[in-house]
Amino acid sequence: MSKVYPRKLIPGIKEVIRNLYNKYTLSLADNANADIKNVLKDLGVLQYFSCTDISDDIKISKPDCKFFQYYLDKLSTEPIETIFIGDRLDNDIIPAKVLGIRTIWFKNGIYGILEPKSQSEMSDVIIENAFEILNAVDYIESSSVYAL
Repeated sequence: MSKVYPRKLIPGIKEVIRNLYNKYTLSLADNANADIKNVLKDLGVLQYFSCTDISDDIKISKPDCKFFQYYLDKLSTEPIETIFIGDRLDNDIIPAKVLGIRTIWFKNGIYGILEPKSQSEMSDVIIENAFEILNAVDYIESSSVYAL
């Protein structure tokens, strides 16, 4: 049975995606099946992503570090040049940090109750709504020795 995806966007996210698209290369990196692409297309945001390969396409899933490495290779980018935004500490933030990718933990939903067990599991920035994403990206970019 296919996973059913919500047919609405998180409040404010379309504007955030548009703003990020104007400055950065965006990639959809999700443990999902192909249906998600149709949903995002219907919601008018798929066109903002340069890479739309998902776990169903590449046959690798988070939290496997090979999943994250696939996108680094596909986009010809280095971990220090990359920011990963995820809502799961265990599947998104921890494996991205293992590779040296900077992270924004979108701490919401059912996975928002998770807590880091050590400093190495801490996200670079923690946010609770989409409106905080642009400031979080700016913060990471300005606090890095390697500017994006």
